[in-house]
Amino acid sequence: MMVDRENVFSWDQAITASAASTNVFDLGPSSYDRGPGEGKVIAITLPAAFTLLTSLEFTLQTDDDDQFGSARDLTKLSVEIARLTKGASFTLPVPHEAVERYLRMYYTVTGTNPGAGKVRAWLAPADHIDQNNDFRAA
Repeated sequence: MMVDRENVFSWDQAITASAASTNVFDLGPSSYDRGPGEGKVIAITLPAAFTLLTSLEFTLQTDDDDQFGSARDLTKLSVEIARLTKGASFTLPVPHEAVERYLRMYYTVTGTNPGAGKVRAWLAPADHIDQNNDFRAA
């Protein structure tokens, strides 16, 4: 599957502690018409396994400030260590309502040092995801 660089929150981002994604999306001024449009999801893959933590929480956040001083969680997924294997994939829905100007991912570590785990997360059309949360070519 091809991924548009402009739609990437994290690409091989090492997660050594709880942290925000490397990239933030600017959806434009508040007058920007976000409309219903086509469904979107956050596609997440793990190019390297996590080995020492208890769980990792993936959270899509929004704010009207690019520094996320008053970040609001839109949707989240907590994944236990047994599923944090190399090549694992997950999705988070992107709601149409209550989305402010900026979007980012936030990764919350529970437990011990995450080890060598890495994350890739990007915005993808919902129709590129099958029932098993696997990515398929457009």
